[in-house]
Amino acid sequence: MLGLEPMVRLPQFSLIVVCVLSVWMAGKAQEKKKSTPVPVKWEVLQKTLQQHSKTAMSSCVGIRTESKRQGSGVLISRSGLLLTAAHLFADGKEKFEVYCPDQIFRQGEVLRMSADLDVALVQVKGLVVPEVTVARFQSANAPRAEGSVLPFIASGHASGYRFGPRPPVRIGFGFERPDDGILETSCRITAGDSGGPLFNLQGELCGIHRSMDSGGEFASHVSIEQILSIWPELRELQ
Repeated sequence: MLGLEPMVRLPQFSLIVVCVLSVWMAGKAQEKKKSTPVPVKWEVLQKTLQQHSKTAMSSCVGIRTESKRQGSGVLISRSGLLLTAAHLFADGKEKFEVYCPDQIFRQGEVLRMSADLDVALVQVKGLVVPEVTVARFQSANAPRAEGSVLPFIASGHASGYRFGPRPPVRIGFGFERPDDGILETSCRITAGDSGGPLFNLQGELCGIHRSMDSGGEFASHVSIEQILSIWPELRELQ
C-alpha cells in the first residue's frame, strides 16, 4: 500500500484565494510575454486539480545527497527510473538517497546528466511501483504553451522532504520562452522543489523544475520535449 488518499475538496475560501492569485499571476505572465491567454473556467480548474493532484503527488519523490543537498524528482517508469535536476549532484558520483512513494529511503544512481538542460536520469535501486505512480509524458496533441499562456500544476518537496507529508501541489500560469524553449511559470517553487514535476491540466508531465528567478515571481522548467530531444529512447518507456 502506498498510503495515498484522494485529494480533499478545497474549501470555498481556499478556492477563492487560488482564483484571485491565479488571475494576478496570469496577468503578470501576460505582461512579461505578450501572448494569447487561454480562457479557464474555475469550477473546471478545481475539478481538474483534484483529479490530477493524486498523480502529481504519488509520482513525486524526494532526494537527499551526501553533501546535504535536497531536491525532488518524478518517476517515469515502474522500474524506478526518474527525472530530476542535474544541479543536485556535484559530479554524478555523489551518493544520495531517494524518498520513495512507499515512504522508504532507497539508494539512487545517476545514469545520465545534461548540465546544459540541468536534468538528470536516475535509477532507484530495488524499486518497483504500480502503474498509477508513474508520470506520463505530455502527449503530442496536448495544448502547447508556445504563443499562449496556459495553466500548470506543480509538485515537489518544498524546502526539503519530511517523513509522512505528501508533496504539496501548486497551480500557476506560464508560457514557453521563444528563445530557448524553456517553460516559464508563476508556480511558486523553492530549493527543495528542484527536479520536481510540472504537469498540464491533462495530468501529463510537461516539465522539470529548474530554478526561481531573482525576483521570486517566475520559475523556469526544462520541457519534456527538450529532454526527449537528447534522450529519445525514453519514449519507449511509455
